[in-house]
Amino acid sequence: MNPLTVAHALKKEEEDLLQQAGVPYHALSFTEIVPLTIDWPGGHFDYLVISSPQVVQCLLEEKPPYPHLLLVVVGEKSAARLKKAGYTVVHQAARGALLSDFFQRHCKECYLFIKGDRGGSDILTLWQHLKINYREVIAYRLLLTPYPLNVQPGALVFFSPAAIECFLQVQGIINVPVYCIGPTTAAALPQGILAKWPPKPSRLATLRLALTCLLYTSDAADERSRVDLGGR
Repeated sequence: MNPLTVAHALKKEEEDLLQQAGVPYHALSFTEIVPLTIDWPGGHFDYLVISSPQVVQCLLEEKPPYPHLLLVVVGEKSAARLKKAGYTVVHQAARGALLSDFFQRHCKECYLFIKGDRGGSDILTLWQHLKINYREVIAYRLLLTPYPLNVQPGALVFFSPAAIECFLQVQGIINVPVYCIGPTTAAALPQGILAKWPPKPSRLATLRLALTCLLYTSDAADERSRVDLGGR
């Protein structure tokens, strides 16, 4: 079996999951996070919107200079970390596209979107459509660090559109099964490349889905092999 290739550095819990499954794998970090000093804008904001774990870390290290700020957060774990740190999270969704109803109900308020230099386009597009008043602040830059693979992958796992972009720069084509954290990431794939993603986006859920499919395919191949050998 060719290894499962994850186009990101792995957390310990993710490595533990892959090791317990007994599936060969390797992880390649195609991106690098470069934190920036946040220049907090003046004025009044009703909501602060957080859509990435990197921004959560920024807020844990430096509180925004706004009293009684309400947070709208993408990601269950991000919301939990911010609540634990004392922030007031009034709304949370699995991904940015699922915040549409909230923004339509609160389209007269003013928002501050803290984000990286990539991503967040789904939220920005929706705000522009709804003519929502907002400011955008860049908290970090995402650098692409492409380098070629030295092994043919059996399947690919992507947690971000940037990782797909980087992979395509060095590989050019994708001809193995692909698993993405969600539809926003999958949309970055070249036309004609289909991907699977879990119903509830998370890195662990994506890895579990990939492992389930790989182990099922491997078991089916073993079964076919046993049948063929028995018929000789």
